[in-house]
Amino acid sequence: MDLIVVGLNHRSAPIEVRELVAFSEEEILEVLAHTHREETLSEAILLSTCNRTEFYGLSTDNGAAEMYIRNLIVEKKHVDLEAHPGYAYTLTRNESVRHLLRVAAGLDSLVLGESQILGQVRRAHELSLESGACGIVLNRILQSAVSVGKRVRNETRIGAGAVSVASAASELASKIFEDLKTRKVLLIGVGEMGALTARHMVERGVRQLVIANRTYSKAEELSCELGGKAAPLDRLDECLAEADIVISSTGATAPIVTRERMQPIVNGRGSRPLYVIDIALPRDFESSIAELDGVFLHDLDDMKVLVDRNLGNRREEIPKAEAIVEQELENFCSWRSSLAATPVIKKLRERVEALRKQELERHRKKFCRDDREQVDLLTESLVNKILHPLMNHVRDWSNSGELGAQRIDTLYEAFDLERPGEDSKKKP
Repeated sequence: MDLIVVGLNHRSAPIEVRELVAFSEEEILEVLAHTHREETLSEAILLSTCNRTEFYGLSTDNGAAEMYIRNLIVEKKHVDLEAHPGYAYTLTRNESVRHLLRVAAGLDSLVLGESQILGQVRRAHELSLESGACGIVLNRILQSAVSVGKRVRNETRIGAGAVSVASAASELASKIFEDLKTRKVLLIGVGEMGALTARHMVERGVRQLVIANRTYSKAEELSCELGGKAAPLDRLDECLAEADIVISSTGATAPIVTRERMQPIVNGRGSRPLYVIDIALPRDFESSIAELDGVFLHDLDDMKVLVDRNLGNRREEIPKAEAIVEQELENFCSWRSSLAATPVIKKLRERVEALRKQELERHRKKFCRDDREQVDLLTESLVNKILHPLMNHVRDWSNSGELGAQRIDTLYEAFDLERPGEDSKKKP
């Protein structure tokens, strides 16, 4: 049995193609159940996210397995990957295992070190188990993948630091004030960026969140979700006067807060500082308000500096993460090799024992009862002595990587032994 993965991701294919081959959970269960019935893949897993769709399988023929998976995509998604050369990739054997371990570690993500993929790998495992398509080998691989993901996040800092504008804005806010629970945060604008930033702020401990928006109902909807308070945009001056931190991300085409508007607000705040994080483009706050006493203004360029620095720190952790991947890959290979030794030893012994008994039966009339018992003991001892060194070699081969696997495979061929998983597929 050999491992294979056929897939495409954000590195190999544009979003227009990726979205065509994305599978919902219902579709994943259907496809895996289908593959389980057809038996071209003895085991299968389908990992489908916004950035990748990958089929992992176990097969006796990787060429047939690859063709089967590609045809399955044509059948289910009406997308012929042959028409998009270079968009899909195929990896086999240890490379397919290494790939999944790197995926779970966040090393193959669009955003280096992102943690969401680990949960997606776990879910892919659950769906494979639920469909009945996950067997002992892929189950062990997925356990190794989850272990890698946890170790990388616990033993490295590859996931540390904000690497998106929204997360950078919330990280900057948390650096400004050590304890956000006691601070009042004003969010202006509830577009995608604003909503995401608000969620990050709540995750960082913000308890006093006010959301102001031109359309009040949208501000009210988001504030209900996050446990904040909604405010109409015509009360913006009042909200600015009370806030400690302001994060603004409206879609306005011109500044909504000018220096002239901000001056009396600052005068009424006394000595309380105001930190403004403007992540809108065009900017919501005039740059000149930074000249006012007690006002500290940060914009998208400041966020980019923070994001770039954090990404640099993450890249420095890549060698540590790759080392963890290789350790887990080695552990998996050792486990699988030891697994390979058991069935071949059992089947080889069964084959030789069957031949021994066949010959004894063929010549049984030549011996009296007492002699037959002695011949039985003699031939059994002879078989054990012949097989013993061979069995030791098989155990050694099972721990010697690819060359050992090839030697074990030769035994199957030389003695015409049925490989694991083939028995049930033999025609009666």
